Amino acid sequence: MRCARVPVTGFLLLAANSALLALVAVGARGQEQEQAGQLLWRICVPDRAYRELAIAGRYPDYVARFPNDVTYRVGESAPARDWPFIHPGPDDVWAGWRPHVFRVEFDLTVVPAGACRLTLDLVNPHYGSPPVLEVNVNERRAYRVKLPAGGTDEALTNPAAGRPLSIPIFFPAGHLVAGRNLITITTTRGSWLLYDAITLQGGLAMPAGPELAFVDAQSTMFFRRE
Repeated sequence: MRCARVPVTGFLLLAANSALLALVAVGARGQEQEQAGQLLWRICVPDRAYRELAIAGRYPDYVARFPNDVTYRVGESAPARDWPFIHPGPDDVWAGWRPHVFRVEFDLTVVPAGACRLTLDLVNPHYGSPPVLEVNVNERRAYRVKLPAGGTDEALTNPAAGRPLSIPIFFPAGHLVAGRNLITITTTRGSWLLYDAITLQGGLAMPAGPELAFVDAQSTMFFRRE
């Protein structure tokens, strides 16, 4: 199997449904962020911490506060109340030993041109059983992301102990519609992750990206840690 060589410490990224996942492998700090784009919505500003998010530092409160997982409505919801700092996985007995779905609902008057970029800024993935995520855009395309091992459990109460990373996911703006849209993030395998921020931008050019290696009709890429 051949994959592009890029000077990064990376993690494995898989595109579901035999789809070619268009993402960017970043070789130098800030290179991927050169495209400014149009801000569609944002849950917090990336700062390698989670103090602005719900139940920050108190993961045992998740089950009582979010028994049906998360539905975040852009323009109505508030990060400190409605988006928890932790996203449990099916390996987490304390959270019910099941996949957990986080939903972001948002309205668009006009669909932006070109490509969109959903950026997941994370404080830390679990160190022993890092999660596999499925990111779904309006049920039109699903992407699977296998995260790398993160820092220890200390990050649950001290974000500085985490191993932060940023995951930019590019997809055609045609996956969105004028009106109500839905993006879901599901932990399908593994344990928890800790959020920093989530951002959606539009009006971008789809990046060419590196040469991809294919395994069972799935694409593989490598990305830089922050």
